[in-house]
Amino acid sequence: MIFPPQLVQRLLFFILIFSFFIKAHSQVAIGTTNPDDGSAFEIESTTAAFVPPRMTTAQMLAIPTPLKGATIFNTSTDTIFVFNGTAWKNQLRATVSTLTLYRDFSGSETINGNSTFNNFTIGAVANEIKSIDTDIFEVLGDGKIKVKVDGVYQFSAGLNVRNFNGTASGSARKFIIAIFKNNIRYGYFSRGFAFIPSASEYWGTSGVFQAAFSANDVIDVQYYLDNSSAGTLSVDYMNIGVILVQ
Repeated sequence: MIFPPQLVQRLLFFILIFSFFIKAHSQVAIGTTNPDDGSAFEIESTTAAFVPPRMTTAQMLAIPTPLKGATIFNTSTDTIFVFNGTAWKNQLRATVSTLTLYRDFSGSETINGNSTFNNFTIGAVANEIKSIDTDIFEVLGDGKIKVKVDGVYQFSAGLNVRNFNGTASGSARKFIIAIFKNNIRYGYFSRGFAFIPSASEYWGTSGVFQAAFSANDVIDVQYYLDNSSAGTLSVDYMNIGVILVQ
């Protein structure tokens, strides 16, 4: 069968248009007419940059249902964040996000030794906060910290006292340093029994605890000291450290 030339031209024209339509809708290219065959979206430029959506940490966390792989530039931290399906992850954190609480009491104050859990007595006073990344941490009070983003955090805590002995010299005393998440005991930095030879001896303990936490979790660092009938202890120093690991 022989087709008229006009019909052949029309068929070729529609085939060309159809091919272009398929090409245009399978790939998007800016700055090039020859995108790589493995690219769905390709930008070529030597004079301009690609800029993803820019927003604060609060705005990022307010995105209701981000897709896995969603990407933004966080203007609070000046870094790129990518959503991994469960949490936003900082891809270019320039510095390690830390919190450091410390005070040298030198025996000037006392803490409870009455066999109950008590918050560490540092954090409520501004000069006890030695370093803080305010985009990641908020100190709510003595021994009380809120984390602002999902992640794996490493906590450390330590204390030292001067008279962990009570009235019975040479007896063993129970001690615990624990971490609470949203008012529920979550783990321990250290725990055990200390045998103190005399009331004049210094005693201290410290430990590390690492776990995953969610944005807006509130963490309390607490101690438990059994000082028998002497209900108070002269505190020498306390410290709490936190690092956002990932």
